[in-house]
Amino acid sequence: MDTLEYKFEAKVQQSSGRKATYFFVLVPEGESNHITHFSSHLMRGFKSLKVDVAAKKAEGKAGEKAGEKAGKEATWRSSIFPSDGKYLLLLNKEARKTAALDTDDKVQITLTILDL
Repeated sequence: MDTLEYKFEAKVQQSSGRKATYFFVLVPEGESNHITHFSSHLMRGFKSLKVDVAAKKAEGKAGEKAGEKAGKEATWRSSIFPSDGKYLLLLNKEARKTAALDTDDKVQITLTILDL
C-alpha cells in the first residue's frame, strides 16, 4: 500500500476555548475506522497522524446566496486527532480564508496519510 487517501464531505464546526476559537471538521466514522485499521502503527503523540489536506467549499450549500464565491482549494500539512471514534481535523485561518469557509459550510476534503 503506497498511499492512503480519503475523500469526503463534512460540515465546518466551531468550538470556543478559553483563549481562542477553533474551526474543525470530523472525518466520517467509516473513513476513521479505515484510517485506524491501516495507520495505527504510524500514530504519534496524542495518537495523532500526520496528513496532507486539500479542502474546498462544497458547491450547492444549503442557504448559499446566488453568485456567492466558493473560494479556491486550500492545501496544507497538518495532523488529525482521535475524537469519539472519529478523527478531528483543525482548519487553520489561512486555509479557511483561501477556501472561503465558515461555520456550518460543507467542505470537500481530500486527506492523505503521510509517512506510510
